[in-house]
Amino acid sequence: MKEREAYAFIMKHDQKRRRHVFPDSNGFTLIEVIICLTILMIVASLMPLMIVSIHSAHNQIEANNEPQWDLFIIQFRNEVKLHEIQKVEPQKLTLKSTDGNVISFSKYETLLRRQVNGAGHEIYLTALKGINFSISNEMLSLEVTFSDGTKKEARFIDNHAKSAGKYNASRSPAVHSDFIFGRTPAHLKPPTNRSL
Repeated sequence: MKEREAYAFIMKHDQKRRRHVFPDSNGFTLIEVIICLTILMIVASLMPLMIVSIHSAHNQIEANNEPQWDLFIIQFRNEVKLHEIQKVEPQKLTLKSTDGNVISFSKYETLLRRQVNGAGHEIYLTALKGINFSISNEMLSLEVTFSDGTKKEARFIDNHAKSAGKYNASRSPAVHSDFIFGRTPAHLKPPTNRSL
């Protein structure tokens, strides 16, 4: 009998010890699985909405470049018409006014700014990635790349150089009228897909 009691005592003590082998281990319960799946379903259902929002924001930014560009072309054309071109660099254009002021257009960070005699900060274009000024004969060329990848190009006639005889008028290139007014011709525009 004593053996039986000893065996029962050992078994009882052994069962207590087995129950407490991993006392802090809690299993991954069904409630936790349901909560994780619910969170996953919510995130997955919001993904298409986020993608559509990003796409529409991109289209809105692209659309905002058009009025900015059109207004810039009008202002810039007047500047080139009224002032004499002094120096053309890829990132900077320097003009001289009739009263002796030096007017410069240069890229500053992501902006195209205008300065008079090295002072001032008039912003003409925003969200620029790159800009390139160049001149050939009496044509000033301007190529702009916006931060969204949109490229614009415009050409302007340098009337001061033409009247001063700086360039040979017989060598002037044939220019499409859209370039003179700063519009990008249809064959140079990237295709746009505005449908959702």
